[in-house]
Amino acid sequence: MRVLEHCAPDDERLPQWQRDAAMDAEVIGDWDCAARLWQQVVESAERADDPRRAIALGRWATALELLGRWSVAIEVRQRAADHHAAQGDPAAAALERWACGAQLRSAGSFRAAVELLHVAGLEAAAGGRVDLQLRCAAHEGNARVRMGEQDGLRLVREALDGALAGGHTAVAADIYQRLADSLEHLGDYRSARQIYEHAVGFCATNAVAGTGSLCHACLTAVLRQTGEWDRAILVCRSVIDTPDVSRHARAVATGMWGSVLAMRGRTDLARPLLLESSTLARDVGLLAMQILAGWGEALADLADGDLIGAAAHTRRILQLWLPSEDRHYAIAPLRWAASLAAELGDEQGARAQVDGLSRIARDTENLEIRSALIHGHAEISLLEGDVDAAVDGFHRAAAVLEGATLPFERAESLRRSGTALLRLGDRDAAVRDWRAAHRIARRLKATPLTTVLAAELTACGEQVDPRRAGNSVALTRREEEVLRLLCTGRTNREIAAALVLSPRTVETHVANLLAKLGGRSRADASRRAAELGLLG
Repeated sequence: MRVLEHCAPDDERLPQWQRDAAMDAEVIGDWDCAARLWQQVVESAERADDPRRAIALGRWATALELLGRWSVAIEVRQRAADHHAAQGDPAAAALERWACGAQLRSAGSFRAAVELLHVAGLEAAAGGRVDLQLRCAAHEGNARVRMGEQDGLRLVREALDGALAGGHTAVAADIYQRLADSLEHLGDYRSARQIYEHAVGFCATNAVAGTGSLCHACLTAVLRQTGEWDRAILVCRSVIDTPDVSRHARAVATGMWGSVLAMRGRTDLARPLLLESSTLARDVGLLAMQILAGWGEALADLADGDLIGAAAHTRRILQLWLPSEDRHYAIAPLRWAASLAAELGDEQGARAQVDGLSRIARDTENLEIRSALIHGHAEISLLEGDVDAAVDGFHRAAAVLEGATLPFERAESLRRSGTALLRLGDRDAAVRDWRAAHRIARRLKATPLTTVLAAELTACGEQVDPRRAGNSVALTRREEEVLRLLCTGRTNREIAAALVLSPRTVETHVANLLAKLGGRSRADASRRAAELGLLG
């Protein structure tokens, strides 16, 4: 029953009653009621020129955030910050502005975030909040990196040094996450991975569980890009199984797990995860996962043979991304979407995706965007009938990634170069590129891509092992032994006794099997093993 239904105050007691009722609504989690009541408290306080209205504005903003009404929440928080500043409390004003800036950064509004975070840092300094000043500087630097300003990395590193030197552990944990995110946006995936892993350890050592889970979740985005898909799944499972994990971290973990499963053709398992991720991302205002979960849904549609559905998802991703200032998370989806549109003969759609890549490239310089833009223009050349230029473009796009760890994108460029080469009548060169792409796809266990490439090779008269063409699951001898016993219904303890292993070792083997087979349960693993012919 709603809090309002218990109350009938007179006008004289209304403001205090509203505060009590609003806090009661917060306790029971009725955020819609809490938001309405805090709005009424604010209106009453402003009529009475009550100095407590700044606090009420902050509580109202929190309720709005939990309802997913982010644009209104940001406006309300900025009003709270202005009131705190007018009352001579710059530290409280800084806290509200930092919260606004952090959210704007997550939503892809980097210029607005930088402006707010800069002001917040000055207010934090004026209020003697060195910890908050460092946090604001780190978030400002991270937003600047996301805008394409590499100098922003210096701000993040300086803030981290200050937090560590001052013993601000929780702040340092947050800044480690900002540093890894900055390196990821600069395309330095190797360093980003190292910092994310260090951050997870730092958080565990210093009991900063919430930030540790978020760092662990964000690591999976790097692992997906670099082709470490088995480990990405294990990390996602670990994050999701963490008690009281934040909605932000869960949105990332479910989205990345679902995306990898979609790339592996396990759409039955992928779709619920991707739906949860996109819903959570929308609720918490996390643009990156709205884009990436949408791409995962497009991948799932394509794996199920629904080309029209996949194309519709790519158009929605483009429309979602266009108003933002994102220069990183859209690169891989736009690149992939350009190829899909080209293969469907949709020149207008392909050009729209390539225009998006061009916009990113104007402000960003790294191997990933360079390769993506070359690949996109090669698709346009192929649509225009300039096949020689297309072949050259696809080869250059793949070559740019030869020293980078982006195997899925490299495989896609080689697949498309094979298509263009065959159109030129150069069968041997086409087969060479398709075999190279096939090797990468098999290593990733990217079943839909492997199957397409196997079909192309077979059509050219090339021999491809049919069992391994679409299903490349490499198991160790011990994993095969554990799998066979698992499929007979044995428990971990029974498997351990049969193989003379410790139960903990068997648990590790079972977890690895679930990751390799793309399953969430032992029943999934058994079914998948039968489908792949792994039981002999």
